[in-house]
Amino acid sequence: MALVPDANLPALNAARDVLGDAERSARLVRLAKPAAKEALALYQGRPLPLFLALPEPHPGGDELPCEDLLIGLQLELDGTLDLARSRVFPGGRAAGVAALLAATEAVQRDRGQPVLVGGVDTCLDYTLLSHLKSSRRLKTTDTADGLVPGEGSAFVLCGDADPRLSAMQILSAAVGAEPGHIGSDIVYMGEGLSGCVSSALSGQPVGLVRHVFAGFTGEHYCAREWTTALIRNRSRFAEGLRVEHPAANVGDVRAAVAPLLLALASVAYEKSRYDGLGLLIASSDGEARGAAVVGPAAGLDPLERKEGTRQ
Repeated sequence: MALVPDANLPALNAARDVLGDAERSARLVRLAKPAAKEALALYQGRPLPLFLALPEPHPGGDELPCEDLLIGLQLELDGTLDLARSRVFPGGRAAGVAALLAATEAVQRDRGQPVLVGGVDTCLDYTLLSHLKSSRRLKTTDTADGLVPGEGSAFVLCGDADPRLSAMQILSAAVGAEPGHIGSDIVYMGEGLSGCVSSALSGQPVGLVRHVFAGFTGEHYCAREWTTALIRNRSRFAEGLRVEHPAANVGDVRAAVAPLLLALASVAYEKSRYDGLGLLIASSDGEARGAAVVGPAAGLDPLERKEGTRQ
């Protein structure tokens, strides 16, 4: 497994009274706290709404106390979240794109007021590991086509508070569903992710996608799904397309992956490693699918950007 060492996770303070003996929930809040705190440090103002991607349900698993998680995180962050306007998206990898889509709509509605988008998940859950093992999805000595269970969190500050803080702009996002997902008996037709990619790219300025940030798990299913989406939208992609997938380094971080991809893309644009359009893709174990298009911040020279943009 690719786990964050316990010594690197903060202890819980006031959140312990809310979460009680729910160890999985406590670990999720401990994972989320450092990244959320770092992102919030970039903004000084009234409490912000949080759009948070959370784990998707799995067979045999207990229902996640989403509201308690939000309250616990609010307590650990000293009241810097606006709970009344916050939302949770318990849908796994693609839930981060759904959270991003809702967040961008909120930013537009509130005339650029910033919001926080995040995701947190952990595979340190014995019912989840048991399910993955029985489905032969864990990467082991006798299963090469499997995933490395991971955990993590990522948070990104979105909005128009200070354009010099970001090297990247979010151009569009789309969510969809794949009936023939990895846990389904329905024949896979590849409509879910392909449709999300097509929807996210529709109406974008003339230009080809040059970079893809992918929420792969390491399983061949992900490569097949991406290949289908690429072929069906081939005219929108440049030759020499570069595809990056952090699971190769950090394992399967599940609901944290889409915000993690956003953060990695932002750093890549900040350091001028990339230019032109980029595409983020994420697929949950269930039917949820998501895609988003990003690009370099408009009208701003990289040398003019402030330090501390690693959100």
